[in-house]
Amino acid sequence: MPNKEQPVLAAVCGLYCGGCALYIATQNEDVEKLQYFAEMFGADIDDVKCDGCRSGRVTGYCRNCEMVKCAKSRGLSSCGECPEVPCELFATFQVARPHRKDIYKDFARIAEVGAHQWVLEMRQRYSCPSCGYPNSAYDLKCRRCGHEPSNAYVAEHMDEIKKYLGLKTD
Repeated sequence: MPNKEQPVLAAVCGLYCGGCALYIATQNEDVEKLQYFAEMFGADIDDVKCDGCRSGRVTGYCRNCEMVKCAKSRGLSSCGECPEVPCELFATFQVARPHRKDIYKDFARIAEVGAHQWVLEMRQRYSCPSCGYPNSAYDLKCRRCGHEPSNAYVAEHMDEIKKYLGLKTD
């Protein structure tokens, strides 16, 4: 039986919630950023606030997540435990955006060290190497000190992120 005591920031789909701009904006009470996302999604500002996949407050998008529903129906705590991954639903999700690129590697790491240790590692990976401030997978520069790249994930995937954002790559 899978361990149901998963950290709030270890999403069912294998993402690290702490690297999400919505999560960061919620935690920092960044009303301007939350309003931007609310307008982008055509939602109320309260509907874009999120405290992590396994919390009591998730975005409207995550609240309707098919992977969460699927894992729950199978008694799994994450897609990484499913013998049918990569299924069509998961494969389509994984390739859609750059921040989902490392999910299979992350599932392997979670299996190796456990979800709690993985969350600690991800917290470090998504923090600015200069000032330690948390940044999202799409913050090219640190939101606090301006260091570029903003974190190790961005450093590793800079060209793909820039392409996705419609920016010129080097």
